[in-house]
Amino acid sequence: MGIIRKIFNSISGVFKETQGFYIPENTDVVGEWDMESADVKTRALKMVAPLGYVLSRVGSMASDGTPYVVDSKNNEILNEEYKDIRRLLDNPNPWQDFSQFIKCVHFYLKLYGFCPLYIVRATKASPIKYIFPLPPETFKVENMPNILKSSAGIKGGKATISVDGTQIELKQDEYTILHEGVVDIQNGTPVFYSPINSIGEHIRNYIGQIKARGNLIINGGGKGIIHGNDTSEFGNLELTPQEKDELNRQFNNKYGLVGKSPIIVTRAKVGWIPTSFDVSQLQLHEEDVACMKDIANAIGINPNLFISDSTFQNQEAVKKSAYQDVIIPDANRIARALTNLLCGEGIRIKIDYTHVPCLQEDLSASALALKNMAVGLQTLRNMGLITTEEARIEISKHLDINPNEYEGEQV
Repeated sequence: MGIIRKIFNSISGVFKETQGFYIPENTDVVGEWDMESADVKTRALKMVAPLGYVLSRVGSMASDGTPYVVDSKNNEILNEEYKDIRRLLDNPNPWQDFSQFIKCVHFYLKLYGFCPLYIVRATKASPIKYIFPLPPETFKVENMPNILKSSAGIKGGKATISVDGTQIELKQDEYTILHEGVVDIQNGTPVFYSPINSIGEHIRNYIGQIKARGNLIINGGGKGIIHGNDTSEFGNLELTPQEKDELNRQFNNKYGLVGKSPIIVTRAKVGWIPTSFDVSQLQLHEEDVACMKDIANAIGINPNLFISDSTFQNQEAVKKSAYQDVIIPDANRIARALTNLLCGEGIRIKIDYTHVPCLQEDLSASALALKNMAVGLQTLRNMGLITTEEARIEISKHLDINPNEYEGEQV
């Protein structure tokens, strides 16, 4: 279990690094931020608070999903035969339940564009015992054959993971790769696309404004300006070199320490103009919101979900849209991958979100629509345009009734 513990420590490290915020002194804020590199993305995750916040929030939303094993008709399967699959879904590995697992997978998919899964079996032929999401920056596939000439597919190369500075090669049956769907093969290495690839300039701007704000807060910015303040006709008249040396000698002899003094003697009248910078006028704080909006837009979610001054109704609508447009489609893709990995013919894994509050049907709106429909159907029936049986058929489309069975007096 040594390699498993090391892998989990690597997983935990990614999330721990998002809790703090620091910028090393030698950080190059004006250089290029190539967000196609997994290493650069990991570094950005440590330094850009909005990036960690948005990805963690999306991952938390995804973690609300409930996994099921279902048949071809979408009915849940509770047979004893499939208990091992249900157990594995409940606890994919010793350190993660399903909600933690799916959050981690979503997090990696959005940031890196792919998520490698490490598969543990007791023996090569035995069922899968554990599944661990691997930190993508530690995972690499090389020497991949030409997919046009080989049936090996994405698992045809040499896969390795870096653990504590050591490269460990993974066998073909020890891993699989979930990805966003856009992948390129460059010199035998798959390169996965993530929408985060496009925000390199925004990352640089955010880090630049953070350092600027820190400089103003800690160092105070520029202190002031020394200027000439003599308005007489002798304005800023300089001493001769001999006069200057004599005054310095006399001053040092009287006030200096060991013949040295930090005082410069001059006849010129000088003034001091203090300077300060108004951080609000520099609008540095606006880059926080701008960066968050750019990240949210990149992953396809309305930024109002992450902005605190949005109204509750607006945030609920945006949250519903995020589930429908991003979270659920991604979960369906993950479920299909898990189905291919764990399930046999005729069964599949489903990740359900219908219980999430923002996705619940608005009962008041539904009741009003049903009332309006009933009034309309009654009007049509009274006009002789439709029969009671035809009206009941229409109502059965919205209520759980059998239109062919009717008890009570028909009017």
